[in-house]
Amino acid sequence: MRKEILGVVSAVCFISAVAFSQETPKSGEKSGPVTNQSEKAKAGAPGVQPSGNERGRMPDQVIHAGRKEGQGKAMRLLILSGQSNMAGMNALVSYLPALEKALPDDELIIVKHSISGQPIRYWYKGWEPVGGWKSEKEKVASGGNRIYVRLMEMGRAEIKERRPDSITFVWMQGEADGVKGQSELYEQSLRGLILQLREDMKRPDITAVIGRINDYQTDEYWNQVREAEVKVAEEDPLCAWVDTDDLNNGKRNSNGLHFLAEGYKVLGERFAEKTLMLIRKK
Repeated sequence: MRKEILGVVSAVCFISAVAFSQETPKSGEKSGPVTNQSEKAKAGAPGVQPSGNERGRMPDQVIHAGRKEGQGKAMRLLILSGQSNMAGMNALVSYLPALEKALPDDELIIVKHSISGQPIRYWYKGWEPVGGWKSEKEKVASGGNRIYVRLMEMGRAEIKERRPDSITFVWMQGEADGVKGQSELYEQSLRGLILQLREDMKRPDITAVIGRINDYQTDEYWNQVREAEVKVAEEDPLCAWVDTDDLNNGKRNSNGLHFLAEGYKVLGERFAEKTLMLIRKK
């Protein structure tokens, strides 16, 4: 039985809507797609493709799919996080279907927590400002990593005391750090975040898929983040990166900050491709 829990999150509050299917699969049966959303939309339901605002707001998702708990050949934990372009990707549309097709005998658990417009310091606890830099928008200049803490709470609640056979971290963030005073720290912060996750979960084998921010901007600070994401991925044998430059172009949108509806679908496919590549590589 596939279950999804979707919470709508803002930087100020966390609201969750929880729904579970009452249907019990027969013994040995694979799960069937069952979903409910806080907005009561049909996005993600069997055979239904989300559109418009339904597609664009998926900040939080918890999905159980594949084999029932304890009955799969392997348990895969997929942890997704980032800013608005991660929130815009509904994992049910293309990411999960690709994993289900490639890993039909496995238990799949997807946990996603994403908040628009947030810099990496709200994930990486070791972030410290350069010189006397201060945020113009908020009083807290250094970490606090509150988004990461919530992400870990969600993940641990789903796996309980069990040990996943593999854990993959999927990251789509960096736009908020592509500015002076923050971009300089991005490479070390991203490396630190991946290490932080591996240490906190006591799993040095955690793999990571990094979505490089698109070409919305071309200045040195924005490019510094883009370059850092590629460098971190290419220098870590357990990482890979995904190109997103072609996902924000269309008739209604030319090199926009956010992707088009079709772009989010392709993003999920690319994330799945790299996720599977790293799982098989291990």
